[in-house]
Amino acid sequence: MRTINIATAVAGAALVLAIQNASAQSFFEIEAGAGATYYTLTEGKWFQDGALDNHVVSHAPALMIGLTGNVIDRANWGVDWHADLNYFGGVSASCQCTISDADYNPSTHQVRKGATTESYYGSGHAMGVSLMLEPYLKYGGWKFGAAAGVLGYRKTWVENVSGWAGNFGDPRPVPVHLESAHGISFAPAVGLDVSYERFTFSYRYYFTSRNEGNTPPLWDDVQTMMVTYRF
Repeated sequence: MRTINIATAVAGAALVLAIQNASAQSFFEIEAGAGATYYTLTEGKWFQDGALDNHVVSHAPALMIGLTGNVIDRANWGVDWHADLNYFGGVSASCQCTISDADYNPSTHQVRKGATTESYYGSGHAMGVSLMLEPYLKYGGWKFGAAAGVLGYRKTWVENVSGWAGNFGDPRPVPVHLESAHGISFAPAVGLDVSYERFTFSYRYYFTSRNEGNTPPLWDDVQTMMVTYRF
């Protein structure tokens, strides 16, 4: 609830300041962008680099569309606000991995000889709405900004294991189907922007590993790099 209150306060402050500075060129503009997502991963969480048939694949680019405008706009500096819908793309992982974590060494990427392995396959994606404030400096036709705010997001991860032993009241390996908890989570977000006229190169880091739940997704945090355009 504290995160929600902070997000509400940031959005409210941005709105009040924007109204007070109505002399800016426009109250808001549409912005859209596309680029790449980098999911930070932890070795051994739904994949094992040293296991047979280990594959981790990203399936789609990062996409964004939203609204932006001026909170403050002075000759050499200012503050912008951003309210964006973000799709981070899909990712999947598969391997012939060990059932027991004790049978795999993530430091050396080695599977213990004679260890029991099973087929793992999982896939998922994440998307959400970010609210951010971006103070910036102007130099010539360029703008250099640093953004901070909050991401409200929904993650989806589905994992299928051909045989999992000892966890479900049956000593024999049994097929298992797992799904991440549905619902909205909140995470801090930071970023850097370099803009020229209506084009922006944007970097964002979302601290999504703070809210993983009982069945965590493949990834920890999420990073994006995009080229965006203001209409």
